Amino acid sequence: MAVAYQIDERASALSLSDVPVMVTSDLKTLKWMVAVYAKDGSPVAFDTETDGFNPRHDSLHMMQFLQADREKVVIFDCRPHRGNLKAVGKILFPLFERCLAVGANLKFDYKMLYEQCGIKINQMWDVILADQVIEGLGQSDADDKGKPMSLKGIMHRYYGVPMDKKERSWFVKLTEREDEYNAPYPENIVQYGARDVAKLCEIMESQKAELERRKMMQVLDLELKVSPVLAHVELAGISVDRDEWAVVIEGQKTEAEALYTEVVKTMKIPLMKARARIYDQELEEWAAFKAAKAEREAYLREQYTIDPEGLKWQQYQKKHMGKGSPWKEKHPTIPVPHEDNSEPNLNSAPQVKMALWELGIKVKSTDKKTLEKLTGKHEFIKIFLKYRKAEKFLQSFGYTLLEKIDPATGRIHPEYVQIGASTGRMSCKDPNWQQIPSKGIGQILRSLVKSMPGMVMLTADFSNIELRILAELSQDKLLLKMFADGLDLHSETAYNMWKLDRSVDVKTACIPGTTMPYRSAAKTLNFALVYGTTEYGLADQLGVSTEEAANIIKLYFDTYTGVAAWLEKVKRDGLKYGYSLTKFGRKRYIDEIGPEPVFPVNNRTPQAIKEWRDAKRSWEFRLESIKRQLGNSPIQGLSADITKWALVFIHEHLDYTRAAVVAVVHDEIVIESTEDYAEEAARIQAEAMDKACKLFLKTVVVPPTHVEKADHWVK
Repeated sequence: MAVAYQIDERASALSLSDVPVMVTSDLKTLKWMVAVYAKDGSPVAFDTETDGFNPRHDSLHMMQFLQADREKVVIFDCRPHRGNLKAVGKILFPLFERCLAVGANLKFDYKMLYEQCGIKINQMWDVILADQVIEGLGQSDADDKGKPMSLKGIMHRYYGVPMDKKERSWFVKLTEREDEYNAPYPENIVQYGARDVAKLCEIMESQKAELERRKMMQVLDLELKVSPVLAHVELAGISVDRDEWAVVIEGQKTEAEALYTEVVKTMKIPLMKARARIYDQELEEWAAFKAAKAEREAYLREQYTIDPEGLKWQQYQKKHMGKGSPWKEKHPTIPVPHEDNSEPNLNSAPQVKMALWELGIKVKSTDKKTLEKLTGKHEFIKIFLKYRKAEKFLQSFGYTLLEKIDPATGRIHPEYVQIGASTGRMSCKDPNWQQIPSKGIGQILRSLVKSMPGMVMLTADFSNIELRILAELSQDKLLLKMFADGLDLHSETAYNMWKLDRSVDVKTACIPGTTMPYRSAAKTLNFALVYGTTEYGLADQLGVSTEEAANIIKLYFDTYTGVAAWLEKVKRDGLKYGYSLTKFGRKRYIDEIGPEPVFPVNNRTPQAIKEWRDAKRSWEFRLESIKRQLGNSPIQGLSADITKWALVFIHEHLDYTRAAVVAVVHDEIVIESTEDYAEEAARIQAEAMDKACKLFLKTVVVPPTHVEKADHWVK
């Protein structure tokens, strides 16, 4: 469901090319501006221009200010104060203490100010976060839907004005261009800086009205509280044992190389056979084309002697054999074939597929899910999957990750995308710290994420948070009782679903006709059905037929009737109102699905019926996808809300001179603390996480948060 933006009536006349500006580098003038702004107390649009994105290494060149209801943008030239930005920070302190800062991606500006000027932004309004909350879109979904969450995108949505950001590149490596660095800013750069803040306060007022209308202001309030917390997480970074990590990398490289040799050896013969057969076929097709072409040319030469149609031979030939001619349409050009004797490329899906077909394994895809179901068909598949796993490790956690270690801090500083998913969940990049697994080789990697000397790591997660949220929202009596009694949820699910005698060991006993233990299947169900898995998806995961999977799903919902009723209700309400809703009030809008395609009663031709069936199938697929989204978003969204509230509560009480939050991995929060402060930091961490849960989980029993204390990251 699209957000209806109120396009400013002045948009057609708004060029943003002649914004009134005052440029200064004088500290007295800056102090005067701060005094005037701080006394007024109105919101201040704020932005910075830098030559890069690293607050520890890159230079802060420009700051732009515009207080609400004022006309003139103030641009402060930071360049003359490059070695003394802390003095600039002292002057700016009252401004950010008393006035609301309005910006776009203020987390970045916060880090720059904190690191280089030594001050914080105490109150903020980020127009990008606000628009994400209004739209109910994560960063990736926003891009996919053509609604980029950037100042440029927001300006276009609110004012219909294109915003050129090409001048941004002028600041890159500015310190290396001495003449330009020491000269006054060019007029186009001054106007570029001014445009970035010219409309921010107006946009904020529009967003406030929309958020209040939608009753979502509390969601943005949370996001605005979380933003500085994440800024500090990014600034703190996280320490890894580089040498030991490199040892793991080398072990994986050796394994990957050995597997590569083995896979190529197995794959080469069938691939070469397939290539030879294709080459022979292409040769035949090329020879046939060549013969047809020669025959056509001979025929045309004969006809040309009879009636050249007033054309030269080349023109005549082109007319009757060239592009657009009936003959050419029937005889498209076939290039001269070339025999492929190159080494197999294991990263080429077509080559892998070709080799598998030659081995008698007819696959439509070579993705992991498809191949895992065929591991018993040929040893090649097992080896190939092992190779892919080793290669993926090297791509995700190899030397490219170690290259992210900042030489100034000796730590990795990932960037957290605050609303990464449309559910409100965070994501992480550069590197993606959240993809480090908790099991297998992931446990080894976690043991190498170490605290600095004299420090300890404090790790805590929310126990079964999404299933507890499901119990709370659905009020399913059986689910609530299991949590209240502290039972093993997955084992109990297995016993209740399949009506098993308590003498059965559900961890080892398998579902009849499968190799899947009852408890493993129940665990898969508990998590998969929350995410709206269909019988087709479940069949893949459990290795059973779709009929058996459908029966298992029925057993599950017959067991947890409260869950079944709740899921049905949220899907029905979501389709009716056009969005899902978390208990906190976060909304996620659904795509327009349109009416169900109607059978062509008055046109029963085979083509019309086929088109109707295709359209109906597509419509049903979209409907099921939307229903899965509606069932999952209230759960995953509330989980995100709880984690974010926990971060806010930790931030309010943690002594940042002795501890810092260094990682957030979905429902897991990691703090690094001095040894003498660790007990207090762990108490703050546990109480904050418990408090966040109690905001929303009023019925389901949630055990007290347990904090693991070690010299490394513990799951």
